[in-house]
Amino acid sequence: MSIAKGIVKTAENVVKMNADTMQIFSRNPRGSNYKDPTVKEAEEFQRIRREAGFGAILAHAPYTMNACAANGLSAMDHSALCRAVEIMSAHEIAKA
Repeated sequence: MSIAKGIVKTAENVVKMNADTMQIFSRNPRGSNYKDPTVKEAEEFQRIRREAGFGAILAHAPYTMNACAANGLSAMDHSALCRAVEIMSAHEIAKA
């Protein structure tokens, strides 16, 4: 699911679909741009998630990331991956 309109709108869309989990892009799927959710957005996301009974939330890495590259992750890919984990953890977005 796209988070272009924010994680709250994404959660609302998941509820409308009657889904019980979701996979989101932690950032722009074609590059490395991202926007940290505010504390208010993260809290509202968690409220919707609890009320709807969402299961695990999965995060999709950007398409540009190549974890199977012969030389391993590039510095940019490594940074993007670490930042995505930080964001998801800090706001408990991926908390099961």
